[in-house]
Amino acid sequence: RSWGQWMRGYQWSYWVTLTTRYPMSVDRLERALKHEFLQYLHKVTQEGAPCCHVVEQTTNGQPHIHALIYAPKAPEPAVLRRKWRYGRAKVERYDATRGAAYYQAKDIGTGVLAYGVPRRMPPKVRAAR
Repeated sequence: RSWGQWMRGYQWSYWVTLTTRYPMSVDRLERALKHEFLQYLHKVTQEGAPCCHVVEQTTNGQPHIHALIYAPKAPEPAVLRRKWRYGRAKVERYDATRGAAYYQAKDIGTGVLAYGVPRRMPPKVRAAR
């Protein structure tokens, strides 16, 4: 719960789930996220794209990724979906009221295969006045 609260304190642009059609190692899956998917965002926006991600195992034994990504100048979710060439990509605009930060953090420390936090986080959510 603490991880979810912490992640919810930042401005995110997208909530993403990436799956694969074929068996892929956790290491290869993370490389595809960082060096292909996020590199595309960097190229399009000319800015970094901070990303918090977790790798979980699906019921069929394949790893998949959940990620929160900050890229305010990035294209529509449909464009990003097409950039994931390894399987299915679910890309949605981030909505803090829907619980994505908590869902992503639910198994950190117990059931995730891997996770990553960027060195440079996105801007913090501004407190309501």
